[in-house]
Amino acid sequence: MWGDILEVLVKGISNLGYAAYLIICAIAVIFFVSLLTMVFVRGKYRKLQYDLASAAARRDARFRSQVLSAVVDDYKAISLAARGEVNTQAIIEKNFSIMLKGAGLGERFVKNSVSLMVVLGLLGTFYGLTMSVGRLVELLNTSGNSDMLVNMDTIITGLISSVRGMAVAFSTSLAGVGGSIVITVLGIIINIEEARQGLMVQLEEFLDNVVEQELLQRKESELSRIS
Repeated sequence: MWGDILEVLVKGISNLGYAAYLIICAIAVIFFVSLLTMVFVRGKYRKLQYDLASAAARRDARFRSQVLSAVVDDYKAISLAARGEVNTQAIIEKNFSIMLKGAGLGERFVKNSVSLMVVLGLLGTFYGLTMSVGRLVELLNTSGNSDMLVNMDTIITGLISSVRGMAVAFSTSLAGVGGSIVITVLGIIINIEEARQGLMVQLEEFLDNVVEQELLQRKESELSRIS
């Protein structure tokens, strides 16, 4: 039973045409690139969280990651020079936007890949419907100008071409919608945006509660030394 179904699917796919193959391959490429990007960006944020949460890093505020080190250095420099409150979130976002451009680009790609796959599926749908309607119009013109029985082979060929256009429309739509559904579900499970926000909250808490206390002790020691 499953062998017959697979044979029918393979035979149906083999008759779609090059344009349908191109659209389906583009959807597949976007799907796999989005999946790999999602896993990579999530792993990147998770690695930064582990580096931040390590006990050794919290003792001396030194990290293996250049991003975290740059954030801490900027915060110390601004906090020592500022006379009021320091905008910790702005410092974090500035360094993330500069030094994590790849992760930000990957996050935007994953977010837009769902709509991109749906648009490609709709493109294949319109292409297939255009093929189908064009063959139907040609078939009606042929049957209206000649005898139906004489041109029976032409009519059958035209009907087959029309059905092939419908197959292109449904196949590309199915590929686009199916890929977008899977990426949406995986995005809910992996959720790279939540990982990034959690990292930023954890880093902000570290700067305000650990680094700021060290700076206050340094300022108090300098004031006592001067006095």
